[in-house]
Amino acid sequence: MKKESKFGLRPGFLISGLLALALAGCVHVPEPRSQVDGKQTIHLPTDHAAHDDFATEWWYYTGVLNDGLGNKYAFHISFFKHWATEEKRYGIPARWFGNPVQFAQAVVTNLKTGERMKKEVFGTRWLATVGARRDRLCVWTGRWYVMENGGVHTMRVKFRDVVMDLHMTPRKPWVLHRPSGTVHQTNSIYLSCTRMSVSGQLKSRKQIRQLTGEGWADHEMMGLDVARGAVGWDWFAMQLDDGTELMHYKFRDHQGTSSIQTMTARIDKSGKRRIFGRGDCEVVPLAYWISPKSGTRFPIRWKMSIPSENLVCYLEARFKDGEMCGKVSRIRYWEGLVSVRGEWRGKPIAGRAYVELTGYDQPLSAN
Repeated sequence: MKKESKFGLRPGFLISGLLALALAGCVHVPEPRSQVDGKQTIHLPTDHAAHDDFATEWWYYTGVLNDGLGNKYAFHISFFKHWATEEKRYGIPARWFGNPVQFAQAVVTNLKTGERMKKEVFGTRWLATVGARRDRLCVWTGRWYVMENGGVHTMRVKFRDVVMDLHMTPRKPWVLHRPSGTVHQTNSIYLSCTRMSVSGQLKSRKQIRQLTGEGWADHEMMGLDVARGAVGWDWFAMQLDDGTELMHYKFRDHQGTSSIQTMTARIDKSGKRRIFGRGDCEVVPLAYWISPKSGTRFPIRWKMSIPSENLVCYLEARFKDGEMCGKVSRIRYWEGLVSVRGEWRGKPIAGRAYVELTGYDQPLSAN
């Protein structure tokens, strides 16, 4: 009997993979749907699994961890499944490796020293180095993986000499951002778990550090051209010390000032969500950082206000350099932990947030 991996698939052989790669151009793979039905029923945990009929799908995790030795770490880990068109890998069109392509990215920042570990991994189904199950969450790219069992999301990422294993358990129900939460009304399905308990290990050759902390998870499925007409997006995921969360995102137009699509949501302590109106939230950049590598100008300090809630808060990056550039997607973006302080209905608030910024070097879409 042939041995199966823990992911439920038999290991591929190199010769088979090379033959599949050679035949890739001869094999027809159905294209993903152009539009997503934002009203379709979602069943969890089944729909945490992969959906092959979406153009792009990602599983995204952020958080802050403590190792009990006086060190804190901010992390973001993302697994992508994407229908490739123009992207290249090693100078070769990624689609030649077989659609959809998969890649994953991770950054871990020591908040005490500012030291960052970052890495991107890429693989292809033709060489049996990636996979994504459709019956349950189990996505892997090389030796990196994320899977779900009993509601707990378990993942592993590997840097040069360090392995990070994490277990993330929801402390609030998952939230489905619709109908006003869907991008372009019907072209995205967006799920979030806005507060999770995190435990795990950071393992090197010298020691094993036990980790505990809090995190946030997103799972998004998108159709083709989800960002048509957009230059980029700004995304804020705020966890406040009072046990509530705020999420705000917007797709910016080619002027870089107006929003093609925006959403602001508040999750209360019990997990109940409230959606604000399109113009209720205003975010104004107050300071910028210019990357010495690319010359890209990213905002790193903001004022956020929701007048109807008498909320005003200020967000500031813990470290200026949060620049990343994917080798597969070729999207240059800024991602990092920011501090949050302000007032809400006359009472002081504090907390932290993860912020992601794209399209500040060049537009995501030329349309």
